[in-house]
Amino acid sequence: MKKLLITSIIANTVIFGITYSFIANMSSIAFAIMIYLLPLIYNVGATWFASKKLSSKQLNQLFIGLPTISTIFYYVFGLSMKNNSMWEMFINKNTMTSGSVSFSVGHNLISPSQIIFIIALYGCIEFLTKLVLKNKKLEVI
Repeated sequence: MKKLLITSIIANTVIFGITYSFIANMSSIAFAIMIYLLPLIYNVGATWFASKKLSSKQLNQLFIGLPTISTIFYYVFGLSMKNNSMWEMFINKNTMTSGSVSFSVGHNLISPSQIIFIIALYGCIEFLTKLVLKNKKLEVI
C-alpha cells in the first residue's frame, strides 16, 4: 500500500506540475481535466487494481489516503496560484462575455467553498468506487 501512496504523490506532482507550467496557455476545459478529472482517474484506477491484492483494512486506508493526497496537492496548487501573474493571465484568457451571458473563472482556488467542493468530489468518487467494488463481491468494507 505504501507503494500506491508514493505513486499517488508522484502522479499528483506530475499532474499539478504540468498544470502549473502551462496554466497561462491552458483553456478552462484543459484546466478542469488536469485538476479535477486526472486525479480522479488515477485514484479510481489505483483503487480498482489494488482491490484484488490488498486486505480490507489496507483498502480502507487507501480509500482515505488517495483523496487526501489529491486534496493536499490541490490546496498547495491553489496557494501557489494565489497572487500569481500566470493565474491572472489564465483568468483573463478564459473570461468570456457574449451579450448578456458571461463565463468567468474564480480568482481564489482555495476559498472555503472550493475546498469543500474538492473534498466532496475526490471523497465521493472514492466512496462510489468502494460501493462498486463491494457490489462486485471483492470484500471491500
